[in-house]
Amino acid sequence: MIAQRSIWIFILYHIFVTFSTTESKEVLSDASYSNSPEICGRFGSYTKIGNNYYKIHLAKVTWFHALHVCRREGADLATITEEYQMNAISNHLMSLGYGESDWFWIGANDLATEKTFEWVHNGEKMSFSRWSRPQPDNAGGNEDCVHLWLREGQFKMNDWNCDQGKAYFICEAPEPATVTIW
Repeated sequence: MIAQRSIWIFILYHIFVTFSTTESKEVLSDASYSNSPEICGRFGSYTKIGNNYYKIHLAKVTWFHALHVCRREGADLATITEEYQMNAISNHLMSLGYGESDWFWIGANDLATEKTFEWVHNGEKMSFSRWSRPQPDNAGGNEDCVHLWLREGQFKMNDWNCDQGKAYFICEAPEPATVTIW
């Protein structure tokens, strides 16, 4: 009985370790966030910035591709609903050295109704925004997805072409739940 229990504990431990490790090198880290816990397991390289968990993907892809990758991870493109979130993300990106040529998709678009930007995560209209001037401008009549770019010393929002523009992207994970194995 004890041997059988030991085998099960070993198997569960092995499964836990296997699924908790990550091969990604995209963990957000710098001195100002060194005390922030990193999510383990399915969200292996998500880091707490402010009150939310984010992961920066450093592959330039279309907005639709970025959405697909985030959802495969059980997350979504970042939703920024309050100024403190925008400030935390902006400050963090700048602390990592990202500049004016580094653009990051987030989860807002006006694909359903022009000039009505909604969050892809929950379909709610954007109640907070920090657009760079004179955005959103729907240049060329086909800019429907939102990305962040550095303008006037902080990251701000801009509308851009969803399926032709390519940018880095930021996924946001739900708050992790604690799991206890007995």
